Amino acid sequence: MRPHRSNLAACTAAICLLCLLLHLDALAAQESTLPGPTVPDGFGVNIHFTKFQPGELSDFKNAGFGLIRMDLGWGEIERSTGVYDFSAFDTLLSELDSAGARALLIFDYSNPLYDQGLSPYTPSGQAAFAKYAAAAASHFRGRHVIWEIYNEPNGGFWTPRVNVDDYAALVKSTVAAVRRVDPNAIILAGATSTFPTNYIQALLRSGALASVNALSVHPYRGNNPETAADDYSRTRILIARAALPGQKPLPIVCSEWGYSTVTGGGFSEQKQAAYMVREYLSNLACGVNLTIYYDWKNDGPDPANNEHRFGIQTQDLQPKPAYLAAQSLISALRGYTFRHRLDASESADYRLLFQGSKDLSLVTWSSKDNGDSPSLPTVRKIAPGAPQYNELLRIASVRFAPDTSKSGTVMARAPVGNFLPMAAWPTAVSQPSGFNNIFYLDNKPDSSAIAAVAKTDSGAPAAVAVSFSYQSGKEWRYYTLAPTEPIAIPTGAKALSLWVRGDGNGITIRARFTDQTGQTFQPEGVAITWSGWQAVELPLDGLQASHWGGANDGVPHGRLQWNAIPLLDCGGMPEHTGTIELAAPQYVMP
Repeated sequence: MRPHRSNLAACTAAICLLCLLLHLDALAAQESTLPGPTVPDGFGVNIHFTKFQPGELSDFKNAGFGLIRMDLGWGEIERSTGVYDFSAFDTLLSELDSAGARALLIFDYSNPLYDQGLSPYTPSGQAAFAKYAAAAASHFRGRHVIWEIYNEPNGGFWTPRVNVDDYAALVKSTVAAVRRVDPNAIILAGATSTFPTNYIQALLRSGALASVNALSVHPYRGNNPETAADDYSRTRILIARAALPGQKPLPIVCSEWGYSTVTGGGFSEQKQAAYMVREYLSNLACGVNLTIYYDWKNDGPDPANNEHRFGIQTQDLQPKPAYLAAQSLISALRGYTFRHRLDASESADYRLLFQGSKDLSLVTWSSKDNGDSPSLPTVRKIAPGAPQYNELLRIASVRFAPDTSKSGTVMARAPVGNFLPMAAWPTAVSQPSGFNNIFYLDNKPDSSAIAAVAKTDSGAPAAVAVSFSYQSGKEWRYYTLAPTEPIAIPTGAKALSLWVRGDGNGITIRARFTDQTGQTFQPEGVAITWSGWQAVELPLDGLQASHWGGANDGVPHGRLQWNAIPLLDCGGMPEHTGTIELAAPQYVMP
């Protein structure tokens, strides 16, 4: 991002007072936290001014963004040693209040009063920077500002050259100073250009990020935004490796990212529009709830200047297609909360589930673009009573964390089709009636009564679940819940979908069913490597299953019936104990 000189014009006291009165209640209710995945709380744009032009604030309100990011330039705030002037930003925040938006302000750059005008590198220069940051945090305390320490210090903005140790020291001193005046301040650090692995590793090892609320990154790239998922995944691995035992993972936010429509090598305005909204949506799918798009408006008139063509509006405030695309998405999803990315037939197909107060929304697009006609996300509302509503509502009720094993995303199982609940499944708290609980040791029955039906927590997909406590060992061990009377599988059922609360230990869930010839099938199953609730699917087509007996040809014949639901396989696992829960099984019908 390029630094711009702030517009220091102030609005009248009467307008400021009116804005404050109109929005006092909303501000009081707002918490000092990072934005969550509710639209448009974490969706914003970058600006380079402190006073909107005539009509511009109305344009911003109509777009519906929840955030604005702006430099709180040190050299402009402190022109005399120890004297700080925040009046221009008082104006900006008052105008943002009137729009119901929040500010993300950057502590950034140098000051000619210190360290020869270079990025602060001496103890005295860094102390002065920290003092200016603390003065700002104190002045705006209670205004729910999100603070970011510097901008792209791994690039040309750190002068005279990149120095991660100096930046780490600056972060530590700045965080400490800000926390002294506002212990609940929300602070971002990193602000890296792209995903510099060595730089981020050095920051993590230095301890500079130990007391910040999130790591901020700028995922600029020359291709579609969905490709950032792998970068988020790799960065989460770095964070996980650096975390102390029991420490919560440091969130990642995207505090700047845009696509320029510069002539001769830039993106078309149509592609900019699609990529802008897909950037926000795909970030949500990766567990990145804050996205700042760069830039609000073109920074200059030259169509051949890359820096002049990032805006979603022209310099004279004419909307580009990106403005209209963002406005349309925000209008359609305002107040809806992102829940999960759902599985699709191809990895390039995106299906994002959002939950509103009365219904659900499914947002779909493909990351496979056709030249300058890119896929623009579409929003489909799903009301109660509609096909798939109940199953999708169950998925929406369960929370997942971002997963490094799936390119930074978590995909919930929600195959297209109808769902038929398994009527024989236990629905009351008791021992599972109609089933025998059998433990097998080296393929021989050994004991029983290892399962129970228990109440579940508020985040579960059903009121009760079957709970299995197991112990793995050197021998081949597995556990089954076998029906005492035949349970027929409905004709045409393609799979059994059920919810599993994992313990992360890797036990495999399978099932067994028999066809009309007496042939038994055992689907390959799924290793339960996750913790918390997740939906899984066990196919009934016999294609990916071992089989024996009867026709023994691998093809299910005639009516099918269950032998074991489930079969929990501990074979080949280290010795340990664990517990998993199963709930809400349903047949996937054509």
